[in-house]
Amino acid sequence: KFLPPHYTSDPELRSRFRREAKAAAALNHPNIITVYQIGEHENRTYIAMEYVEGESLREQVNRGQFAVDRAVDIILQ
Repeated sequence: KFLPPHYTSDPELRSRFRREAKAAAALNHPNIITVYQIGEHENRTYIAMEYVEGESLREQVNRGQFAVDRAVDIILQ
């Protein structure tokens, strides 16, 4: 994922993006993706993460309501 171009010119936002990416890289949990690399390419800051195939939570929410047991499972994660 790349930091959007309109944020790239703001040093404070770039710094925050890198700080949060480093914090995410330090996490180790089966429900949290692995961060492999944080860097810059052609003056754009990026984070390289594990690829997880499937629907995002946003896509699932946009499809409609969840069953109560599914919602509880997601919340507990």
